Amino acid sequence: MENPYAKLKFRVKAACRIVGIDPQRFNEAVAAGHYGCAPEVARGATRLMDYNDLVALFFYRTFLDQEFPPRLAGLYACRIRSRLDDLAEDEGDVMLLRYFNNRGEVLVENRLPANQRPPRAEGLLQRFSFDVVAARQVLDKLIAEELSIIGEDD
Repeated sequence: MENPYAKLKFRVKAACRIVGIDPQRFNEAVAAGHYGCAPEVARGATRLMDYNDLVALFFYRTFLDQEFPPRLAGLYACRIRSRLDDLAEDEGDVMLLRYFNNRGEVLVENRLPANQRPPRAEGLLQRFSFDVVAARQVLDKLIAEELSIIGEDD
């Protein structure tokens, strides 16, 4: 069964309210380049987010709540976002790998490029798994609550 919210579009202010993040802080993170996967928007237009954008924003807020710096929270959330369109609704995990590349830089990717696979004991720093199904379930409840409220803010 298709998610009833999958075809909805959310203005940034509503999206931020749903996931519990200050819209001003979010816009500052986008402007500073910390959240590089925000949907494109023409000057003067309203930025619209789709359901998967909200899932990524939910993870971003979760990382900030865990005191990740905004740059790192944005990096992880955007790596998760890059995988969401390929996941079926019932698929649960997005895996992120944090590793050293051949030049000694620390990178975060969904999968290691074949030419940069580190030897077993070196290179790979961390392996993270994010439960997207659980995040979607929480998000669906938050969206339903938001949609049940009609009218302008006071």
